[in-house]
Amino acid sequence: AVVSTQSTGTFHRAFDYISAKHSLSDKLETVSKLGFNRVLTTGGIGNVSDNLDNLLHLNNLSQDYNLLILPGGGVNTSNVNVFKENGFTEIHASCSVFETDSDYGAVFNNPLPKGQRKVVSIKKVQDLCMDS
Repeated sequence: AVVSTQSTGTFHRAFDYISAKHSLSDKLETVSKLGFNRVLTTGGIGNVSDNLDNLLHLNNLSQDYNLLILPGGGVNTSNVNVFKENGFTEIHASCSVFETDSDYGAVFNNPLPKGQRKVVSIKKVQDLCMDS
């Protein structure tokens, strides 16, 4: 298989579920060889707050593989500065809120009850940007 070195891509949260029998270095090497340049991860099972030590370790290891670790899954205004202070240059946050409206029909592949949906909160985005 030929992987382009010209493109960029983010390996999403599947990284969190790669078998524990593989070392973190092995996982990062595989992702790098596949041509990705970022790894979106919570650092393990749970959310980013549960896995800060793993994320810090991953961030250090990732430099050997030219990868950027992108903490995501629970990043919010109460913890975003922890990532900035520890050398992370990017984060992922949904900044979402739930809306209820009887006009919302059932949406394909939407796990929420009929009439509810998740939407981006401009205020949460602004608050997150102000804190960082």
